Amino acid sequence: MNAYFARNNALTGTLTDVSDARTINDVLDLAGLDWQVDLRDLYFRVSGGITVGVEVPNQYAVVRGDITPLGVVGQRYTPIQNHDAFAPLAYLEAEGFISGYEQAGMLGDGQRVFVIATLAEEMRLVDKHHARILFSTTHDGSGAFSVHAMIQRLHCANQIPRLREQGKSLGISIRHTQSAEQRISQVKHRVMEEMRWIEEYEAGYQRLLDTPIDRGHSHMAAGFVNMLAPIPSGPRVTDRMIRAAERKQQDLHARIHSKANENIQGTMAALFQGAVEYSDYDARGNNAERILLGRDIEFKRQAWDLALTLSA
Repeated sequence: MNAYFARNNALTGTLTDVSDARTINDVLDLAGLDWQVDLRDLYFRVSGGITVGVEVPNQYAVVRGDITPLGVVGQRYTPIQNHDAFAPLAYLEAEGFISGYEQAGMLGDGQRVFVIATLAEEMRLVDKHHARILFSTTHDGSGAFSVHAMIQRLHCANQIPRLREQGKSLGISIRHTQSAEQRISQVKHRVMEEMRWIEEYEAGYQRLLDTPIDRGHSHMAAGFVNMLAPIPSGPRVTDRMIRAAERKQQDLHARIHSKANENIQGTMAALFQGAVEYSDYDARGNNAERILLGRDIEFKRQAWDLALTLSA
């Protein structure tokens, strides 16, 4: 079951299964990420009977080897190749932090590139989870190399990012301009920080598993859904907004009571996982993009905080 769900989740279709890869170079080859980036002079065109190319000073286009444009950057930007950006993963694997690779790929034409690895340390939950680390780099000048904890629930392949407190950074970034030795050291440090959060999640989730909602809590699921997705009210609220909220509540209830949660029905964990599954598969927009860019973090964080509060 583990191998099946590792390949079939909300990221399947956007990322490539690289579980057969033995090295990070294998990962990049299998996922089609074995390409180079370069800087080219940037021009704009002026039309006045004849189109003329005019160079833009101190601005450059980041392009792939096939001249596909990825972004526009300033003169201080130094492109980092995928092989160099993800080189620290080889050291993490050699030192026993990660046990293998699962998925890899990119968004757009390669503006953002992702590799997901499995942590060697197993999670000890009756409702099986495993710990993953999402590594990403950018080629459009919008960011740096980032490290994010991501947990996958194996029974239904839900994706649970590091659920940080509101107002805190959603990502840990490492500047490309650092030396290779500095980057390796900082990546190791950040992975260890993410591992500590995974331990906190494990303890919190066990609390949700230990909190029953079938006896004396007959309205707990309804209350959870109402607080997580309230029906709007007020003079500016339209019928369309109300119908949309009602559909969201119906979808949340369906996910909470779905077959995917049959092994945890009657516990607070089912409420939380129903919300996560809704976000992964039912919410509007590109599901994989939301997960990879952390745009689903707020809804899942609210569901997590609410579930823990109700379990107190």
